[in-house]
Amino acid sequence: MKKRGDEGLSHSVQDYLKIIYMQTQNGQYTSTVAIATAFGIRSASVTNMLQRLAETQPTLVVYRKHHGVKLTPEGEKEALQIIRRHRLLEQFLYQVLEYPLGDIHDEAERLEHVISPFFVERINTLMKSPAFDPHGHPIPDRDLNLNDSRKLALLSELQLGQKGLVRLITDRYTDFLVYLTTIGINTGTELKIVQTNSYDGTQQVEIVGTGQLQVFSKAISESIHVELV
Repeated sequence: MKKRGDEGLSHSVQDYLKIIYMQTQNGQYTSTVAIATAFGIRSASVTNMLQRLAETQPTLVVYRKHHGVKLTPEGEKEALQIIRRHRLLEQFLYQVLEYPLGDIHDEAERLEHVISPFFVERINTLMKSPAFDPHGHPIPDRDLNLNDSRKLALLSELQLGQKGLVRLITDRYTDFLVYLTTIGINTGTELKIVQTNSYDGTQQVEIVGTGQLQVFSKAISESIHVELV
């Protein structure tokens, strides 16, 4: 893959950069297997794409066979631009167009590849530069800085009697997000730990305000980040 032309990055390249960024935020490499799992494709297809990306000018990724891949500074910049578009679109669809929460991710995935930079900034201005998307993920600002000073804990880390406000839901599957909405849990919902099971990490949780009780597996509790209250 040679130097990019005026047409910019292809949709598939944008998707790869976004996934690699999400899997390497702590500076580590990610594997072809992890990327393939995220896309639901064969590892060999991922390897071919990574080899192509490593040949771009300017270089977008550092790829080492049998070691993994991470983004270069240029690749990270491109990834953050894509993430900014996606998260702004999700917030726009949810806040302004009142899309159901379960529909916004797929719609944003389609739109993020085709909207112009001007359109991005118009919706950003319309919504007064939102800091977070509907799931609580921080939205990169115009300079691509991720400003998130929140001190969050996993719901699974809370002890008996502790309370927390839901600030971030990290599970990327739509059915999980729909499930939480259905039982009355969104960003801003206050939860209280009523009972814990030290054997398997199961928690009984009260939705404060309604008194409704829910039993969460450890997998669910580890997908919900809260701010202690």
